Formats: sequence, structure tokens, C-alpha cells
Amino acid sequence: MATVADILEGALSVDAASRADVLTVEEPELVRVVNRLLAKYFLLGMKRNPAAFGTSLSVNYDGTSNPAGWPLPTTLFQVVRVEGDGNTLPVMAAGTEIGVTRIDDKAALQPQPAVCFWSRTLIPNGLTGDPTGGKLTVLAVSMPTQATVSGDPIDPRSRRELQRVAAR
Repeated sequence: MATVADILEGALSVDAASRADVLTVEEPELVRVVNRLLAKYFLLGMKRNPAAFGTSLSVNYDGTSNPAGWPLPTTLFQVVRVEGDGNTLPVMAAGTEIGVTRIDDKAALQPQPAVCFWSRTLIPNGLTGDPTGGKLTVLAVSMPTQATVSGDPIDPRSRRELQRVAAR
């Protein structure tokens, strides 16, 4: 499995002016650079191939959170699709698509069930047919695993894609 150090060594080896002794001095900053580049790579990869970078999770309604709704983990980049899972209130079949609207245009998708996104939370729109509780299935793209030192492995989802790009 490729590590952050493998990426850094590969990048520095093509530069005739690179010095191996500088790598250890500047390691923390270089690891942050690789993390930022992988995050950008995930964003681009998600647009081209969401399934390779995606995750599916079941989210419970939390009426005590502020705002009340379905809070999303901080590890998500972007929500791709929201679905009812059979335990959504009002009851809707598993796989029923639930639209995501802007908070200032809650009626945009009527009569389709919809929620709006606010502060990393999916919140009920309050319109007829919209979910008001229970569970939602969220298909989303998650962030790459963040490295802390150069010996850490890069996210395995990116390794396969990076190898494919490097082979070109």
C-alpha cells in the first residue's frame, strides 16, 4: 500500500534540485500538502465516479440537535442522494428518493418529498409529504483518511485511482 512518503519521494525525485535532508525538516507541511491534494482529488473523482468514492449510511432523526433533523458526520464531502429507508416518517418505501432543496426555496420540489441542508444537517421542510422523523439513507462522498506522518498509508480508495493515473 502506498504511503504519503511514497508520493513525496516520487514528486521530489523528478526535481534535480531536491534534497532528501529537507524532506524530514518539512515533513509536517508536506503531509498537509498531500492531504489537501488528496481532498481535491476526491472532489474531482467524486464528480466523475461517485461510486468509487462514495459511502452509504443510515442517519437517525435527532430532535434535540440544533437545528433538529438528521445530522451528518463531519467526514462527508457532499451528499449525492437521500432516500427513505422504510423507517422514515411519514412512512415511505425504502429507496424512495428524497430531494434536497435550498433553505430559501423549500417548496421547489413539491410534490416530491424533500429536506433542506443546513449546518451539516438535513432538516425537514415542513411541507406535506416531506419526511418528519425516523431514518434516512444518505449516499454521499466521504473525505479521504487524513495522514499525520509521512509513513501513514494513503486512503485505499485513492491508491487504485492514483496508480491508474500514474500508468498513463
